[in-house]
Amino acid sequence: MSAALRTFFMIVGTSGAVLAGLFWPPQYIRAEQKVSLIPDRAGLSTTELMCQKLNGSNQALKGLVSADFELLLHGARDLHDVSEQPGWGVAEADPAYRHFHVEFRRLSLKLVRMSESKNLEGAAYTFQNMTGTCIACHQHVRDVVKLGDAGESTDE
Repeated sequence: MSAALRTFFMIVGTSGAVLAGLFWPPQYIRAEQKVSLIPDRAGLSTTELMCQKLNGSNQALKGLVSADFELLLHGARDLHDVSEQPGWGVAEADPAYRHFHVEFRRLSLKLVRMSESKNLEGAAYTFQNMTGTCIACHQHVRDVVKLGDAGESTDE
């Protein structure tokens, strides 16, 4: 199997979780605009931060499938910027949650590096791992930490 075909299958195989975000309400930014929805994210709720992460994921995925490294880089930077914002502390006392958060930040930086070096295969692999980390974190918060029972957001 050629490298291009492997990259294609890797992107398609991991994009299902993110593709739902392509149909997110239209008030959220379209990837073609290549600007942050809310440049100053300080004070946003966890749900608002998650919407920002979803927007960055959409941009990164669109950049991956179209080999648009500028769009991919913008999405990757947005993902990392959002992960650096305060407001993720709803489950910080939980060691597994802290691990997922640190891993997401590490992978978002790696995605930035892969984008800057125009490494499509590396970026696709990193995006796949980042998506898996998101899914595992949400499962942990939903099923183990159970923040939703206390009336708080179950977002990462």
